[in-house]
Amino acid sequence: NLLAENEITQAEILPLVEYDHTFKDIIFDHDLKFTTQASNLLRNSGDEQSRVSTSLHWDDRIILNSGLIFEPYLGLRSDFFRTYDKSDDESTYFSRLSPELSVQSSWPLFNNNNLGKQILEPIARLTFISDEETDSGILNEDSKVFNFNTFNLFDIDRAYGYDKIDGGSKLSFGVNYSLQDKIGGNLNASIGKSYHIGGKNSNNSLSWTGTNTKHSDIVGSISYNLDDFFGLDYKTRFDDSFSEPNLHELNMNIKNADSFLLNLNFTDITSEANLLSNNDLEEISGDLELGLTKDWSLITAGTYNLESEDVMNSLLGLKFDNECLSLGLAYKETFFTDRDVKKDQSFLLNFELKTSPK
Repeated sequence: NLLAENEITQAEILPLVEYDHTFKDIIFDHDLKFTTQASNLLRNSGDEQSRVSTSLHWDDRIILNSGLIFEPYLGLRSDFFRTYDKSDDESTYFSRLSPELSVQSSWPLFNNNNLGKQILEPIARLTFISDEETDSGILNEDSKVFNFNTFNLFDIDRAYGYDKIDGGSKLSFGVNYSLQDKIGGNLNASIGKSYHIGGKNSNNSLSWTGTNTKHSDIVGSISYNLDDFFGLDYKTRFDDSFSEPNLHELNMNIKNADSFLLNLNFTDITSEANLLSNNDLEEISGDLELGLTKDWSLITAGTYNLESEDVMNSLLGLKFDNECLSLGLAYKETFFTDRDVKKDQSFLLNFELKTSPK
């Protein structure tokens, strides 16, 4: 809830039980892993849901003399749901069983030259998961958001949470590149794409941005870090034809010990990729911490919308930080308005008492 004066009773999860166990050297001298989670979601008004999810999986890593790597995976997942609809005073019971089979192949190619140590690694993963069985009575509580990028491109099940399954068959492929240069910096770059081969899958939904069609967008990322002084991270996503970008995210930080810290962020997202408002978004934000003395520093932050040419928020304050205490005092203005959300001015005070090391 964005309005502090209108407190809304939140749902409770009680009980929540998780258990993991590893059976040692079961299959081909490799481990078999068992996980389970049981949860019960309660609301004073509205629907409730109980769920028990278990999974059993085995994986391996095989490296050939040529350097080619194979990573097979076998898994079996089961889910049981009981959903209670208070408006109809009815309960719905639903269960599903999902076998999983996947193999990933990669071939890291190493080179050491005047630039530094380089690794070029083409990767492909083929995954088969049974059709995603769904029921209209199931509440999707923990898998509502899915943002497709290079970090989850090769995940076997890209449906975060337990209420949904990334079912069907898919083929993901891409290329990773890394460089450890001569001056102490590390460069990493990735590009890839995923193809849906067959089977039932809810990925072609607007709530699963990046996989809204049968085949995914093309995703890419580049990052560079130089010690603790400089960091740069860029993510992008293009449509299936590689003609129109749907997302640009650029984050940069510069740090000089404890006397200077600058973070800058640029975001350009089309309406199709914007999970929050389904509108185009183009804005720049940042924060600066400038040391005045050993313990005192000036802090400032802000966000500027490039589409509307409006300042969305700003902050200015002071920060005190030593080995015993961290204290901050700042003045913040928020210029964003939306229905009941009005412009706002506030003073922020926070402090932290630190524990002395033994």
